[in-house]
Amino acid sequence: MYIPITEEDRREMLAAIGVNSCADLLKCIPTELQQREPLQLGDGMADADLERWFARLAARNQIPPPEQSFLGGGAYHNYVPAVVQTLISRPEFRTAYTPYQAEVSQGTLQAIYEFQSHIINLTDMDIANASLYEAGSALMEACNLCLQATRRRRIILPASINPRYLEVLHTYFGSLDIELITAPLKRDTIDLEQLRELAQDDVAAIAVQSPNYFGSIEDDTAVLELVKPLGIKYVSVFDPIALGVLRTPGEIGADIAVGEGQSISVPVSWGGPYLGLIAARSEYVRKMPGRLIGSTEDVDGNPGFVLTHQTREQHIRREKATSNICSNQALVALSATIYLSLIGEQGITKLAEELYSKGVYLAEQLCAIEGVRLWNSATFFREFVIELPVEAGTVLEQLQQRDLQAGISLAGCSLPHHLLIATHELHTRTDLDLLARELRTVLTAN
Repeated sequence: MYIPITEEDRREMLAAIGVNSCADLLKCIPTELQQREPLQLGDGMADADLERWFARLAARNQIPPPEQSFLGGGAYHNYVPAVVQTLISRPEFRTAYTPYQAEVSQGTLQAIYEFQSHIINLTDMDIANASLYEAGSALMEACNLCLQATRRRRIILPASINPRYLEVLHTYFGSLDIELITAPLKRDTIDLEQLRELAQDDVAAIAVQSPNYFGSIEDDTAVLELVKPLGIKYVSVFDPIALGVLRTPGEIGADIAVGEGQSISVPVSWGGPYLGLIAARSEYVRKMPGRLIGSTEDVDGNPGFVLTHQTREQHIRREKATSNICSNQALVALSATIYLSLIGEQGITKLAEELYSKGVYLAEQLCAIEGVRLWNSATFFREFVIELPVEAGTVLEQLQQRDLQAGISLAGCSLPHHLLIATHELHTRTDLDLLARELRTVLTAN
């Protein structure tokens, strides 16, 4: 029910907070940013006319089909089996939220428990939580965990980490007494010699993304051998599909593993939703953010599921909380659970091999074009970088006119002639050959 306040009510509230008018509340906003005139919204429209207007607006969108898109950089087209959407559309799943009353949320808890089990098996780590929002915040939580565990205040972040993830870290830690150290690159991977100088015994953690933002596979072993003797925690930022052919974070010896789960069951859709993955060694169980679900038995021996661990300040003493994570991507995590159950270990391996082969084939076709060369010096997975004889932005615009989303310009990484290109499982050899043919045509015209 909406109950409007009277003028007397308004005066009393303003007096209570020590101002004379509502306008006084806005004095902190610069005058030039304040809206002084009414918004020019135009006349109202009937429902049918409004729907027609939106339809015309939507028709202006130009959306090439997935097979004509080579965009990557952390979000990938993928094939989601129809059964996944069918199952997560069941009303008991679609309406499920945070399991505050665990004893009556057995279905939700079981689904999350199965999700955790899959992530543990995928990463070869000891524990996994009930999911996070996306990889950027998962990496932030992992770094925060390392800060708490070591009582140190410095974190090393190689420049090969996805720039979007780095933005999240700088936003979160920017106002805190935390030093984020950028580890420079030797072309497309971490410069180990310069890292040796940066790695000191007052550093809490180093985060290494492999495959990194450029698609290149980092030398995890060399980095670990360098930082472990100094007590620096190792955070592995992984691609879940790549683990079908690469060593897992557990095999590497990572302390914490984080990743983006979008590629395992979530179609790209206007920037979301995403799925943050985090797993760790058992010694960090009491510092893990969010929730951990466990299995148990009741007094009669019946199996059940419980909220084993949750370190949010809402549930324990504020000073003991490790995170403010208040929810989890339950529906998206369920989607990933069903997908991983369907594809299995052999399926992940076959898919990873297919993506690797497609990337190598496409790189060979593109580098056969005069003036184009492969920029990656390390082995790459799924995506790679090519260097063009002209600015990448110009080429992308011309290819878009041919209904091709050819990749991402790396001008933001001070590489204006470089193009990040990704492959996915929906691409056929015909699609890969089409990109090579069209790029050759555009470069010839330039």
